[in-house]
Amino acid sequence: MLLPFNWLKEFIKIRKSPGEIADMLTMAGLEVESSEGSGDDTVFDIDLTPNRGDCLSVLGTARELAAVTGKNIKIPRFRLPSEDKRSWIRVSIGDRDLCARYAGRVLKGIKVEESPAWLKKRLELSGIRSINNIVDVTNYVMLEYGQPLHAFDFGKLVSGQICVSTPDKSIRFTTLDGIERLITGDMLLIWDGNKPVAIAGVMGGLESEVGEDTTGIFLESACFNPSSVRRTSSELGLKSESSFRFERGIDVLNVDKALDRASFLISELAGGVLCKRVDVFPRKYRPRQVKLEYAKVNNILGVNLSGTKIQDLISRIGARVEDFDDYLHVEVPSYRNDIENDFDLIEEVARLYGYHRIASSAPVIRVDALPKSKVRENIKSIRNHMCSRGYSEVINFSFMNPDMIRLLNLDSDDPRNNAVRILNPLRQEESLVRTTLVPSLLENLGYNFNRGIRTVKLFEISKVFIDKRQKSDKLPGESMRLGGAYLVDRTHRLWKDNVDDFFVVKGDIDAMIKKLTIGNGLWKRSSEPFLHPGRSADFILGNRKAGFTGILSPDVLHLLDMKVHNSDVVLFEFDLDIITVNKDRKHVYKQFSRFPFIQRDISVLVDPEWSAQDILELVKSYKSKLIDEVTVFDYYSGKNIPDGKISLGFNVHYRAYDRTLSDEEIDGVHNDLIGFLLKKSGAQLRQ
Repeated sequence: MLLPFNWLKEFIKIRKSPGEIADMLTMAGLEVESSEGSGDDTVFDIDLTPNRGDCLSVLGTARELAAVTGKNIKIPRFRLPSEDKRSWIRVSIGDRDLCARYAGRVLKGIKVEESPAWLKKRLELSGIRSINNIVDVTNYVMLEYGQPLHAFDFGKLVSGQICVSTPDKSIRFTTLDGIERLITGDMLLIWDGNKPVAIAGVMGGLESEVGEDTTGIFLESACFNPSSVRRTSSELGLKSESSFRFERGIDVLNVDKALDRASFLISELAGGVLCKRVDVFPRKYRPRQVKLEYAKVNNILGVNLSGTKIQDLISRIGARVEDFDDYLHVEVPSYRNDIENDFDLIEEVARLYGYHRIASSAPVIRVDALPKSKVRENIKSIRNHMCSRGYSEVINFSFMNPDMIRLLNLDSDDPRNNAVRILNPLRQEESLVRTTLVPSLLENLGYNFNRGIRTVKLFEISKVFIDKRQKSDKLPGESMRLGGAYLVDRTHRLWKDNVDDFFVVKGDIDAMIKKLTIGNGLWKRSSEPFLHPGRSADFILGNRKAGFTGILSPDVLHLLDMKVHNSDVVLFEFDLDIITVNKDRKHVYKQFSRFPFIQRDISVLVDPEWSAQDILELVKSYKSKLIDEVTVFDYYSGKNIPDGKISLGFNVHYRAYDRTLSDEEIDGVHNDLIGFLLKKSGAQLRQ
């Protein structure tokens, strides 16, 4: 807002330089961004916060300056000439929620001409061009009082009836700028009978514009709903000085004062006869009442102000106050729409007292240690484990690309297809909430791979969301997941390592599971469609799938356009909610045996449907206290193996805790174990 300094001095008597006034206003919250000299005057450029619409005028700024300095303001005095006892027009308000007050006056016998030099200069310094004496006066009073006004050519208002209401249906209306606009049913209009003549609070109509041949006007001064004006202005893409002020709220009790001020100036500059004022004020204004406790003021601000001092500071903003022993009853002035509660008044006390006078002090903060959380401890343990294995943690947004979920080729009944769709996504590639961490990790992997990084080991710990609203009205299901992607280029290794990447990653996961003391878990062949069918596995806990790991399918790699040579991409994802539920509460220790073990091998031929894990579990189920450990050492199919069969080899360690075992003793147990295994699995002993 541009404000001439000489104009401001007409409202408050103060002997300070423009620079000092600018500093005072800035410290009070009305930031003066710049001040420029213009002849014998100085123009302030003031930046106001949206809640201080009361300061968008000379009067409002003078009030603020008076509150800071403790001085009184002086409003220009004027006396209206005698008026016609008839109003010549009727006014009605159709929607009282959108128009709190509507006043107007007819002025007859006026002469539209060029404005005097002093008026044009004031408007020019304030950033408004001169049009004619009538329009210039409405703009002048708006800048002076903060009340937007509008003048209609009275000769073009044929019905003699002004109505303020919204249209029954959408209509076309041409505004003063000559543009025809579409008016919808929720936009407030000013009507001349059945014909719209202005968009309330935004802009007047072209057909009722004041011109050189105008001899009578109807002068409007009203108070429109800020939200209604803001919405209308935004939808039409039409901003004006009037809408700027209405959007921020005006003083409903200032409507008649501004109307009289403009009527006086028009009669002085354009002559004519004033008619009786029409003022429709359907709902009586009730000022806001606020209770302000002295102790609360001092406690929040960290000061020790007396009740008398607080009362003085609050009185400066124009509020009526009534002192009680330990609190102040405040009647908020009508122009301070920003003051709603005692915290707003405390802010006023701080502002007028002076922020620089409030000593800085560190608040006393009591720091309590957070209670132990098993979930946080488990996640911390997992994070430390993955970092110790050479993985880098990534943090992604909780969105995913629909194309990425389709690329995984999930079954139609897979819950991961039930994604929550974002109503207003920033871009289509982020229109779904993640149901799995795999898409984000593949994008991370591709980003690094396309920039020449051939060794990438990533992990992420985050939540995924499954939409369950098709079955119930509940919110989407959430679960914490651990996901990872592994790619190591074998070409540039310094040593030869023939261990398959799948087993490297599986070993990392096994070590994590062992560290978390998770029991009763087993690996089974995976059915994930985006993983290699023979080099992937699901981790099962208590008959529930807790996660998977495996080599990414070559078909998916091709669709991702990742030309990976001499390497495999390994993915894994685990449901930490399932894993942590199955976590053992304590470690169980047992004594080491001081006696050596005896090893025996078993090689069997089984059908391909039997996995190594199935046979391993079968061996472990054999009840014998002498079996100490069972491991797989061979998996083979091909030459010298019958068609439709695979060969599995196991090492069995036998050990006792109280003696050294003999071969004869072990042979008996081992033969019984072989018989048990062949009977349960239908396998054949490989010779």
